[in-house]
Amino acid sequence: QQLFLTHPDATQRIENLSDMSEALGQDLEPPDYEEPPSGGGGKLAPPLALAPQPGNAPASSRGVSLANARQGGVLRRAWDRVFRVLPDERRNREFWKFTWSQVLISVGGYFHYSALTKLLAPQPQMASNVTDNRAINSAAQLASSVATGPTVDRVSLRKTLIWTLLGRSMLMMAVPVLFFNGYFVVAAFHIIIFAAGILQTTSITAGSVAFIRILGPDEAYYNKANAVFNTVLSVVGIAAPLAAVAFILAMAAHFGFL
Repeated sequence: QQLFLTHPDATQRIENLSDMSEALGQDLEPPDYEEPPSGGGGKLAPPLALAPQPGNAPASSRGVSLANARQGGVLRRAWDRVFRVLPDERRNREFWKFTWSQVLISVGGYFHYSALTKLLAPQPQMASNVTDNRAINSAAQLASSVATGPTVDRVSLRKTLIWTLLGRSMLMMAVPVLFFNGYFVVAAFHIIIFAAGILQTTSITAGSVAFIRILGPDEAYYNKANAVFNTVLSVVGIAAPLAAVAFILAMAAHFGFL
C-alpha cells in the first residue's frame, strides 16, 4: 500500500514535525517580528517599494506622463474616428486592405483610359472609334452580368478577384505593346476591350460580394463603411486622372511617342 506513495500522509507528517521540535527544544509557533521603525510623531515609516510611488514622482515627470497620456488618447481617438470603420479588428483590417486594393486598381484604370483615347483616335476625324469602343465595352459588361452570378457562386471569391484582375491587366498591357510595335489595329483593340470588359464586370461583382462579406454581422455599419469607401475612391478619381495626364505629357515630351 505504501509502495506508490511519494509523501507520507498529513497525520504522519505532523507527528514527525512534533518529534523534531521536541528533540530540538523548539516549538512550532511562528517567530515574532519586530515592529517597523516609526517615522517620528508616532507615525509609521512609509513602506519600502521597488518602484517609485505615484506620490513620490517629481512634478515634472508627472506632467510629462500626463501630457503623453493625453496626447496618446487624442491620437488614438483621431485614429479610431478616421480608420475604425468596423468594430471588429480583423474585419476592419480586411476592409482597408480591400479599399486600398480598389484604389490601386482605379489608379491603373485612369492611367489606361487617359492614354488609350489618344491611341485609338489620334486624329479628330477618328473620334467615332472611341464611341464604338465604348458601346463594345458596355455590351461586354452586359454579357458578363449574365454569367457573373454563377461564376462568383461556384468559384473562390479570392481566385475570382485575382484572375479577373490579372487577366484584364494583361489585356490592357497588350494594347501599348501592339501599338509601339506597329501591330495595332482598331479591330484588335475592340476585341481586347470586349474581353477586358467581361473580366472587369466579373471583378466588380466579386468585389461587391467581398465588401458585403467583410461587413459580416456588422450590418449597422454598412452606411459608414460605404461612405468611407466611396470617399476614398472619389479622392482617387480626382487625383489619378490629373497624375495620368501629367505623366503622359511628360513621357510624350521626353520620348515623342505620340
